[in-house]
Amino acid sequence: MRPDLVHLQAMDGILFNLKYLIITRNVTDTALSALRRNFFSHVAQELRTVEHTLTYIESAIRGISCHKIFIAHYEHVLAEPRSFIEPLAHFLELGEGEKTALKQRLTKSGKVPSRKPHKLDQFEECKLAGLTGTACYQK
Repeated sequence: MRPDLVHLQAMDGILFNLKYLIITRNVTDTALSALRRNFFSHVAQELRTVEHTLTYIESAIRGISCHKIFIAHYEHVLAEPRSFIEPLAHFLELGEGEKTALKQRLTKSGKVPSRKPHKLDQFEECKLAGLTGTACYQK
């Protein structure tokens, strides 16, 4: 997370009309995805990082007017991307051409993240606990 989020608010209205688009993801999926991609090697370390990030974002946006913030859930955007076209276009104050481009972008089919169980037996906590495969994911 970059500290710019905190300092950008001071420039709102001076250089540009600042708006915040925040996309949140299920915390468990976030942690497991980062572990699977080897961003972290310890479950506890990744969970602390996610917690710190969410706390940072919450405190950073606390003083920002609600009409400047749009929060979407990653899983909802993936499941129903078309339902975000109108609200997001309105929030971003898009013209018709920009709205059409947004619609094309959100309705473009691509690779959707899988929902298969993560294999965490490579991580120290799972090894120490004697857990393998999906057993570690379910613990």
